[in-house]
Amino acid sequence: MAVRLTEWEKTVSWGTAIEVTANKVINLLIRSEDNLIKLDENEIYVDLQLEAWLEPSDTLPVGVTTGRVLQSDWWVATGTLLAFKTTSWDYVTWIYWDDGKLYIDNGTWTFKQIYLKAEVDALLEQLRQELSDAAFSGDYNDLINKPTLGTAAAKDVGNSAWQLPMVWQNGKLDWSIIPAVNTKVFTVTNVQDLTNLTTATQWDYWIVTSESKTYILSTDPYSTLSNWIELPSPTSWVTSVNGKNGSVTLYTNDIPVWDTYHQYVTSGEKNTWNAKLGTNDVATVALTGNYQDLNNKPDLTGNVYCTQSAYDALPSSKLTDWNSYFIYDN
Repeated sequence: MAVRLTEWEKTVSWGTAIEVTANKVINLLIRSEDNLIKLDENEIYVDLQLEAWLEPSDTLPVGVTTGRVLQSDWWVATGTLLAFKTTSWDYVTWIYWDDGKLYIDNGTWTFKQIYLKAEVDALLEQLRQELSDAAFSGDYNDLINKPTLGTAAAKDVGNSAWQLPMVWQNGKLDWSIIPAVNTKVFTVTNVQDLTNLTTATQWDYWIVTSESKTYILSTDPYSTLSNWIELPSPTSWVTSVNGKNGSVTLYTNDIPVWDTYHQYVTSGEKNTWNAKLGTNDVATVALTGNYQDLNNKPDLTGNVYCTQSAYDALPSSKLTDWNSYFIYDN
């Protein structure tokens, strides 16, 4: 590069990234984006080393730079920082901490630990040692403390909580597990008295003497009358039937014939009634006395014998039908 300067001539400049001003000042043209070119008093230099005392909130220069960061400057820990940054502000930063671990911030402003292969292998081996053989084989035989199937000895048998009760030889559980229902039997006068029985508990029986009925308390509380359920049972009003108890069947011979109010007939009475003349034994005319109820009535053409009521019932043609009508008494 060559520059010729003469007081009476205009400024002349040439060359790449060179500028000569009207005051004959030579400038080096540098783009305005953040970069690694530095000015130190009268020197221009390029420095890949990050500035000292760098904080997480500071702006990192464009390019690939490195430096040391301190936990006292609000970094997570003290270590060596490697920063990658583009002119579009994309960045990735790595920190190799003094604790021997590697961390990365891939544009999230949060550092995450990167596990090395040796570290992953060690963790997997530790996990394998902590797991049982059955965790890998899935085989029943690899289990320890296996129960002896088919007997109760291997089970937690007992009458306490979370234990299994044992069925006895009679096919039933011990009475101490399911005790018998403790019921009591009492008496009251009226059904309304049931709601005043402060000592009544579920399944108690109470006899209401005024009704000769028995009630059971199906559920608490006793003070709710609908909780008292009547037990269906025979009443005490009838103790026997004709001297018989239980399921009684009566026949006519069981009732004495000397009873004037009996509602049956003896064999002799039945024969007497059967010998009497009945309505089915005579013709209809015997009961009605009506000429029309006679069978095989004679043909009396020209001469008609009838009662007055029968004649009156004939149509008016009787006056011109050339018959002779003879009226007789009923």
